[in-house]
Amino acid sequence: MSRRFGWAMLVAAGMVLGGALTSHERIHVASARGAATDDQDLELADQVKEIKTQVKEINKFLHSGTLRVVVVINPDGAPDAK
Repeated sequence: MSRRFGWAMLVAAGMVLGGALTSHERIHVASARGAATDDQDLELADQVKEIKTQVKEINKFLHSGTLRVVVVINPDGAPDAK
């Protein structure tokens, strides 16, 4: 019975130690990430604004009706006109 109790205590101690180490890593990563996040957020906001203006331009072009689509089916398989 004491051998089982010893193994159970060893497993429990490992779980407690593992939990303490993982929570410490999360806190450390979160504090280091906070400084670089502001610059990345500004870059991301600029990129989203640029994409939004490009989508508006594409929508204007598509709604204008000047777009022509040519579909070529199997261009390599067509016989040569000789």
